[in-house]
Amino acid sequence: AQRAAISALNASLEEVGVSIDKSSIEAPFDGVITRRFHDKGTIVTPGAAVFRLVDDRNLEAWVGLPVEIAGNIEIGSLHSLNVGGVTAGANCMAKINEIDAATRTQTVIFRILADEATGDIPSVVSGQLCEVEIRSRVSASGFWVPDEALTSGVRGLWGVFVAVETDEGWRANRRDVTVVKTDNGRSLCTGALTDGELLITGGLHKITHDQRITFEQSE
Repeated sequence: AQRAAISALNASLEEVGVSIDKSSIEAPFDGVITRRFHDKGTIVTPGAAVFRLVDDRNLEAWVGLPVEIAGNIEIGSLHSLNVGGVTAGANCMAKINEIDAATRTQTVIFRILADEATGDIPSVVSGQLCEVEIRSRVSASGFWVPDEALTSGVRGLWGVFVAVETDEGWRANRRDVTVVKTDNGRSLCTGALTDGELLITGGLHKITHDQRITFEQSE
């Protein structure tokens, strides 16, 4: 009778242990709980999210980049991130082999590195927007024009106005261009421009194609 009672108690202990295991949740990594999706005592279905857990020590940045740029980034390469005005180093962890349907970009995952001098993780908040600095060499021929000489067109095109001499005097002529690169208030453009043409760099909101213009000599 005593052995039977002991066996029954052991079985009860095992049942309690199983119940504890089924009602416990173990986090897959160390972090901070930022949100609770259910109140205490609520019965949830298997697989339902209960908490939102944020890893505040191993921060990642998910950045959407054009496919041609993402393809040139090597796994493990070091880059510079700007998060809310804070500059931090980061290395490329992985690239998602899929194009985002909304942005038409490829997602590249960067791990934010601790400061080499102090060992501290940069003071950033999960969900902040960030910028990544990617250096690439572009070989192209074109013309450097001041940004104020550019005017927007239809379907995302850009244009410039040049002064063309005709039998009826000088007229403004619009030329469509493609902006290849911008740098310090100027842009490298390709398009129907030739050396020696007179580029109009101001007052573009008052100018239309084939409008007659005159020149004034400034002292």
